[in-house]
Amino acid sequence: YEKEEIFGLIDNLLLNDLIGLKSVNTNRLWKVLELTTKGRQEIENPSLYKRKLAFNFKEIKTEITDEDRLHFKKFEVFLSKFNDEQKKSIICTNKHVLCIAGAGSGKTTVLTKQVEFLVKNHLVDPKKILAITFTRKARQEMIKRLSKAENLDQVMVETFNSFCEKTLRTHNNFLYDKPIRVVTYKDKVVMINKALSKLNTNIQNAINVYFSDSQIKGKADEQLANIFRNDCFFIRDYFKFKNRKVVESSFETNKSEHKKSVKLVIGVCNYIEAHMKRYGL
Repeated sequence: YEKEEIFGLIDNLLLNDLIGLKSVNTNRLWKVLELTTKGRQEIENPSLYKRKLAFNFKEIKTEITDEDRLHFKKFEVFLSKFNDEQKKSIICTNKHVLCIAGAGSGKTTVLTKQVEFLVKNHLVDPKKILAITFTRKARQEMIKRLSKAENLDQVMVETFNSFCEKTLRTHNNFLYDKPIRVVTYKDKVVMINKALSKLNTNIQNAINVYFSDSQIKGKADEQLANIFRNDCFFIRDYFKFKNRKVVESSFETNKSEHKKSVKLVIGVCNYIEAHMKRYGL
């Protein structure tokens, strides 16, 4: 799995209350993911399978008909490298086609070939074709393959994130009263530095307050700075998702050094929230 896919799975599990965040005993600010009661029940008594049965779910094997074979023969040269199931997927003209296949089975190749089939044999305008992938890596791979075929470089290939971002930018006036901006890594660095400056401190002091000696040991300052930045944005996003304010009572603090850390994080998170709201991020 790609990193963003794993984060997506975690977000989904958190949203459905199958896992939750729990403080580490040695440091209340550090959080780990653990199974919730609902999550344990799902493992012990899976409900997904029952839902599938409720909708009369059944596994259907791809049927290759005599008519399909006639079409395969018609496009014999074009489809020469593919098996029958892949061939049917490539030349199928149904409005909705669901292809289920495992890793490394040629899904991207089949999709790319289907795009080529639509353009070359059905004269579909490549500008009107949209291909969406989950990861940037898959997107780049599809773009690379399409660029090798004639007239396919105009096909729009996006990830879910990039497509949604471009759609928001294009139709920004229907949703917001100011131009939309997406937070970049550079934006995050600038925001954290400004937040720390407003709190009369800097990233090095923040590292010393936030991390224990054992956590600092063996790590470069830049690595620690990245962890601190990511944690602050994660905490801010978590509380925003829960529609709660980032306040001291939300944290369990027993030791004085933890209270300093909590005060620091609250200050940074509240600055991030105010900054993003002000600039439409």
